[in-house]
Amino acid sequence: MTAGALLELAVERLASTPRLLVASDFDGTLAPLVAVPSDARILESSARALARLAACPRTVVAVVTGRDLAMLDQVCPPLPGVMRIGSYGAQWPGRETPVIPDEQAVLDRLATELAPLVAEAPGSFVERKAVSVALNVRLAEAAAAASALQRADAIAARQAKLTRHVGKGVVEFSMRTGRKGDVVESLRIECGATLAVATGDDEPDLEMFDRLSVPDIRVLVASSGVEASGPGVITVHSPMELGEWLLQLADRREAATAGSDQA
Repeated sequence: MTAGALLELAVERLASTPRLLVASDFDGTLAPLVAVPSDARILESSARALARLAACPRTVVAVVTGRDLAMLDQVCPPLPGVMRIGSYGAQWPGRETPVIPDEQAVLDRLATELAPLVAEAPGSFVERKAVSVALNVRLAEAAAAASALQRADAIAARQAKLTRHVGKGVVEFSMRTGRKGDVVESLRIECGATLAVATGDDEPDLEMFDRLSVPDIRVLVASSGVEASGPGVITVHSPMELGEWLLQLADRREAATAGSDQA
């Protein structure tokens, strides 16, 4: 069966399920991947689709991102009814545990020790986030970037126990243990989803895929070489293609739930 046919079948199944969960990554998924994080912007098609889905009865929509929520605000304004969960789950509104002074000291020390790597890999930079520190080498030359990432791992290993997240040209070290898969599993249970769809493009997003049930749908934006296979995995080739598919899902979900109550 072609990818187009699989996507159409997925829309039919998702639109008609009694309780639907839609969980999506942001960078490279709802917004094209860019070298400088502050330059990203959510696609208009994806923003409209998520807001429309969130307005449907018995439908829960969440953006689950590695960005902290302050950074997300800069590139993705709040969407009506859409949950926003940042820092790989550490920033879940109402459930957050801010870093304490001792943890802040660890992050400060790590950022200081990572800083010299920027000079060795021109184009790279260190990002401070709410509960983590990241080294971004997307703009660096390939060999220098690989060396910097390897050295960053060695530096972080000397600190207190940190949770490591790896993305495209980025390694991040967090004071919190949560991962995107944990978030999606919790959301699925809490909303009583009878069917869920997760969308993503990177290694941490595959953790969301892994934590779904076999009948659920996983949509991989494969524009950057990350691969996934298995039950329920469907590939699209760009965030633009995903945005159009989400609009189709919104059309069908609205029609399927018209006249239903929100309970």
